[in-house]
Amino acid sequence: MSHRKISRRLVAGLTAAGTAGAVVAGLLVSAGNSSAEPRELTLRFNCSFPLIGNQDVTVTISADIPATIPVNTPSDPFAINAVANAGVNATAGLVLVGATTIEGFSDAGSRITAPGIDLPLTVPAQIPVQPVPAQGQPLILNATGTSPSVTFPQAGTARISVETLALRALHPRNAQGGDTGLGVFDAPCTTVAGQNTTLAEITVTDGGGGGDTEAPTAPGQPVVEATTTDSVSLSWPASTDNVGVTAYDVFNGDTLATTVTGTSATVTGLTAATSYTFTVKARDEAGNVSAASPSVTAQTQPGQPPVDTTPPTAPGNLTSTGATQNSVSLSWSAATDNVGVTGYDVFNGSTLATSVTGTSATVSGLTADTSYTFTVQARDAAGNTSPASNAVTVRTQAGGGGGDLPVNFALTGSSTIRAANGTIQVSGSVAALLNLATGNFSADLQLNPTTGRFTVLGFLPATAKIQFVQAERTTGTFAAGVLSATARTTIKLPQVKIFGFPIAGGPTCQTRTPAEIPLRSGPNFDPIAGGSVSGTYTIPALQGCGVLNDLVSMLTTGPGNTIQATLAPPAASRARR
Repeated sequence: MSHRKISRRLVAGLTAAGTAGAVVAGLLVSAGNSSAEPRELTLRFNCSFPLIGNQDVTVTISADIPATIPVNTPSDPFAINAVANAGVNATAGLVLVGATTIEGFSDAGSRITAPGIDLPLTVPAQIPVQPVPAQGQPLILNATGTSPSVTFPQAGTARISVETLALRALHPRNAQGGDTGLGVFDAPCTTVAGQNTTLAEITVTDGGGGGDTEAPTAPGQPVVEATTTDSVSLSWPASTDNVGVTAYDVFNGDTLATTVTGTSATVTGLTAATSYTFTVKARDEAGNVSAASPSVTAQTQPGQPPVDTTPPTAPGNLTSTGATQNSVSLSWSAATDNVGVTGYDVFNGSTLATSVTGTSATVSGLTADTSYTFTVQARDAAGNTSPASNAVTVRTQAGGGGGDLPVNFALTGSSTIRAANGTIQVSGSVAALLNLATGNFSADLQLNPTTGRFTVLGFLPATAKIQFVQAERTTGTFAAGVLSATARTTIKLPQVKIFGFPIAGGPTCQTRTPAEIPLRSGPNFDPIAGGSVSGTYTIPALQGCGVLNDLVSMLTTGPGNTIQATLAPPAASRARR
């Protein structure tokens, strides 16, 4: 009898709902005159959401499903109950963006297997409007559903399972019914491996019509014939049956792995260097299923070592530590790598000037009184190269004496960010060329990455990773013991967190235009020993920070920011003196 007679609506639905991933589900069949038994299945999914990232979602499905059902007998509908728990992070993420309700859609993947049938179904469902609980409370949702009527055309064992879940078009709304900063988004989910996905097994009986009701004998002990990194080949002694065996089902744990007609099979799609336990069951034409064979355990072969394709990070804080008429000395912060950095290449423009294993180098053979621009790239043992460091421009000393005087300082200090209500520590270096005749100078100002801790709106704890990228050389004058300069730097925010949750950032999160920072010393600034400088500046608006860009810009940018810093000779220069 063809499996087409089975209703295409064999799976009633798997309804998913969630903010950061709450899910509710409903499934499957009932029998006309059979006594129902309570069934329960708990599944774990890992769903990816904006703002709060990957979250574990637990769903418990319960239903009264009969243990047996006669062949060719329509079932009665029955109720299904489901409870989903997405935890406190789901609530926190919604409260953070001002959401009071959540709604959307889901696609659930379920499967029914029965004699001669393996039917996957994708079930779309609507997520009704759900309220968002109070901060600190887990998001727990309840749902009920009703199954359709189903008819099985053959006797045997039917298995009902729930396998996959996808959340789509999730739409959190604020108290006025409007959009939040999250907009409308999808949340793909991955089923946690290694769990039982079977909700119920039902014995489909022949109804006393005189058909074959005798099950085959259990297959003999399976034997592992071969293994690869992703497959196991098995064989086993044949079963016997009063009419005849028609197929063998091979199980990986509780999961049906493959069905064959002979006494050998290869199970594929496995993970390298992993142990699996297999059993085999025989079936006959009437759908009678044997007891399971003895189990056999096999381990897949180990895979090849992974090829290192991860490049090192870019070297940081490239600065000039000195210049002569024909050479420039450079230093930089070390790069990092997943395996290890093996060397650095120093470039003069686009030309490789020298290669070293440490974090300093001297480039020689240069021309007097000439400007050169240098960058550095890191290498690892696999030949992966990092992005280039920041560029630094250095002018060699003029021949015959006189001209520009190279002056280098280490910079330390702090900056108060008015809008964010906090202070950050700043450090870095200054490599300047001071014209002795005019008092004019130009300099490379390199500020190190830092982390700021702020109190947003007077009560929200926030942290931000901050980077500074020189937009152009700092210029200024030194006259009558007073240093005046203007620095132009782009401020980048790779990561912004509130309550420990990332809300914005990334490689494109930065000020729309460079911040212009005026610096001025008091009297008696010493071009050799240094001194203190300060200034007040404006942080331009941000761009490229994600869906909450405007909110983060409002909380961090604007006028009235101050900086106080001390310029002192580098430690190496002080030691030489």
